Amino acid sequence: MNCAGIDFSSSLKVLDVGGGTGVFASQIENACSWEVDIVDLDLKALEAAPNLKGKKYFYDINEREASMKEKFDGIFIMDVVEHISNEAEFVNAALFHLKPGGFILIHVPAINLLMSPYDAAVGHLRRYSKLSLSEIIPHDKIGNVRFHYWGVIFIPILIARFFLHKILRVSKSEIIKSGFNPPSNLVNWIFYIMGKVDFVLLRGFPIGSSLFCLGVKK
Repeated sequence: MNCAGIDFSSSLKVLDVGGGTGVFASQIENACSWEVDIVDLDLKALEAAPNLKGKKYFYDINEREASMKEKFDGIFIMDVVEHISNEAEFVNAALFHLKPGGFILIHVPAINLLMSPYDAAVGHLRRYSKLSLSEIIPHDKIGNVRFHYWGVIFIPILIARFFLHKILRVSKSEIIKSGFNPPSNLVNWIFYIMGKVDFVLLRGFPIGSSLFCLGVKK
């Protein structure tokens, strides 16, 4: 299968930056023949991650260790840069680890107007538009850059959550707890189906609750 220029049928070595407990890495390794290394600064999260084909690194990508230079065919930065103060430098540091011709995929929350108490509670410094995300991309180093919104179906839910937290004055701990623990398996399943419907039927919609950026290192 080839999706957006990424060949899932090949055997690639990729890096999940800020991969934490390995949820995303596990999904990727289960879906294709790639080997996914995880890097994170949360040692407890890394210890909780399952043992996969790839390795786990307690490592700061800003250190740019020589042995890690241009080591990977692809890099994923999933829901990380919105937590970083100097996100442009962070993306540059990630590129140090990517081979020329390798892909980088960045995923962030979208639409700054949707910034809510939940975003603040989990440490989001911002949400993004195509323009603001493009501004942190070093276009002299990354080519064939494409942006894709998704999750338009979730926007009414995020708006409702914003006003609910404001009206009820929910505490930070309660916000985090409710955000990471869906009310029931049924609700979790409904959200999963909504995500599938959004991805299949609303692909290419000009707005969404999340945003992908895909590019190739020159």
